[in-house]
Amino acid sequence: MTINPIKLNGPWDEGYALDIHTTTKRYMEDNVYGYPIVETEYTDLGKLLHYLKYRNDISKLDDIIKHAEPFIKSWDAIKQIDLVIPAPPSKHRDFQAALEIAKAIAELINVSYSDDILQQDSIDESANESSNENKKINGTIYKSLVKKKECNILLVDDFYDSGSTLTECVRILRQDSNIKKIYVLTITKMRHS
Repeated sequence: MTINPIKLNGPWDEGYALDIHTTTKRYMEDNVYGYPIVETEYTDLGKLLHYLKYRNDISKLDDIIKHAEPFIKSWDAIKQIDLVIPAPPSKHRDFQAALEIAKAIAELINVSYSDDILQQDSIDESANESSNENKKINGTIYKSLVKKKECNILLVDDFYDSGSTLTECVRILRQDSNIKKIYVLTITKMRHS
């Protein structure tokens, strides 16, 4: 399996998605309830993430990390990381893929991990569930711990769409003077036509 890292531009010091999430989405027909049936073809990494995140197939975590490892270990920024944190989940699920991925990456690069730094209130998606632009992110993410010593952070998320969640996370983290550099890594990125 090959991955195709994509540079992510934003308020962080440097960031990457390891690959796009899907290669194609094709409308098939509407189901009996009037909802569209869409056939989706995933990249190899996108498929692994889909199974991990939406089907709770924990066995896919090792495969994701195995395929991510060469890039992670070759990324110069990794040598500067003191702490790995996940982007906070916006929806309650029994299994949170981003947290598990962040833990595995912290273990891979042998640095500390914490999921206590950032928290997120649930997002009201009732206005328009299909548009990330209408989701109100600002103010829903908050920092619950203050760092006691200077550190560089790797902020990990499973999936990158508009970047609004990661942008808000970085805005909040930058308020802590002990946090020096912030790097971002996501497993996949939404393919925009």
